[in-house]
Amino acid sequence: MARISRRGLVLGASAAQIAAGASSEASPSKDDDDALIALCDRFVSLTRLQTELMIRWGKQEHWLAKNANWFALSKQEQRVLREARELFELDAQIESAMSERKQIARKLQAMPATSIAGVAAKLKAAIEEIDPDDNPSAFRILTSIVEEMEASPG
Repeated sequence: MARISRRGLVLGASAAQIAAGASSEASPSKDDDDALIALCDRFVSLTRLQTELMIRWGKQEHWLAKNANWFALSKQEQRVLREARELFELDAQIESAMSERKQIARKLQAMPATSIAGVAAKLKAAIEEIDPDDNPSAFRILTSIVEEMEASPG
């Protein structure tokens, strides 16, 4: 007898739940899944934006350390330094993105996916939390699962 892979088991269980839910009158609507997918997409874009902002923030802080003796300045002196304005603006943008991401993550935990596309979107959002350098195997496996789910019909 052929052995069923864990991935096949997960996909089969997901498909069975979706099929069972499709016949139920109380099943979530396509609009619910569309909202879930949109929220997942927003989470992914915020994560990538936050990463970009943090890179820019680091470069700006490095420039200030090198050119304005940044770490020797008091907090008050740092606040009034014209060249530091971008750093503080970036800091505010990073905080805003982090806050919105936390809110979305809470919502995503409570929202059930009702299709393979919804499950794939939630996995994409989760993958954003994995550093590929820290756990390359898990990252590659999860990424391949999403690719397979997106390529499957339905």
